[in-house]
Amino acid sequence: MIKLLVTILITIGSALASESGGHNTHHEPSVKDLLFPFINFIVLFAPLWFLVLKGKLAVLFEKNAKDIEELYNVSEEKIKEANIKLEMYEKKMSNLDAELAKVKAESEKEAASYAQSSQAELAEKMNRLAEDYVAKTEYERKSLINQMVESFFESVLDKTKADIKKDKNMQSKATSKLLSQI
Repeated sequence: MIKLLVTILITIGSALASESGGHNTHHEPSVKDLLFPFINFIVLFAPLWFLVLKGKLAVLFEKNAKDIEELYNVSEEKIKEANIKLEMYEKKMSNLDAELAKVKAESEKEAASYAQSSQAELAEKMNRLAEDYVAKTEYERKSLINQMVESFFESVLDKTKADIKKDKNMQSKATSKLLSQI
């Protein structure tokens, strides 16, 4: 294509630069002077155009047309997708107040449920702690009573042993009683 334009420019330039074909008179160039070189150009390049360049240009234009059509189809699909997304977001935005109210109601419901369950759990834990406290104090009371009884018996035994060790008569009676029980 560029070669064709360059050839046309060279032909026009040579026609403008030429004089009136060897006449001695000076002649002003006009468009009529270009008529015969243009006809010669058409006669020379028209068959060349139809034989060589027309097929290549047709393929080039067809390829460009297909590319443009594909681009147009892809653009239409993207526009449809964008419109669908836009509608979806518009629906979400229009339902935003309802969604906010719904979320708020759900969160309040969950908070009330959590407070109720935590109160029940706390009451159960307090009951368990009270039972544990009662059981622990009862255990400690019994343990202290047992220690006191044990210490009382030990002190009585120690006192009895001391009394028996002091008195020989008591020692003999204790020995005889123990032997009789065996």
